[in-house]
Amino acid sequence: MEKHKSRALAHFLERSKKPLSSYILSLREIAQDVMDAYDTLPPTWDENTDEFLELMIRDGCFMLEILRTSILMISSCFIKGSQSLTKSSQGGTSESSYFIINGSQRIKR
Repeated sequence: MEKHKSRALAHFLERSKKPLSSYILSLREIAQDVMDAYDTLPPTWDENTDEFLELMIRDGCFMLEILRTSILMISSCFIKGSQSLTKSSQGGTSESSYFIINGSQRIKR
């Protein structure tokens, strides 16, 4: 899982064209507030604030990457679906077509 998280972080940093250090630097002033939000946080994190922030950024980028790719997949399905609906006026597909996402989930238009 960490490999996927690191890849998501790398994609995010590539798109943002900023180094990880700039994000860590900008979050340092709120690091203690973020750490205090956890009920049980090992005391070792107090000594490794930058590592903690990197972990938070990596996990956040992983979630953002999941959302971004999900939106791209859904958008792609709707674009393909709307092309099918255009064909329906020529007798191809009915307007109640289903758009298939990942071969299992379906959204009815």
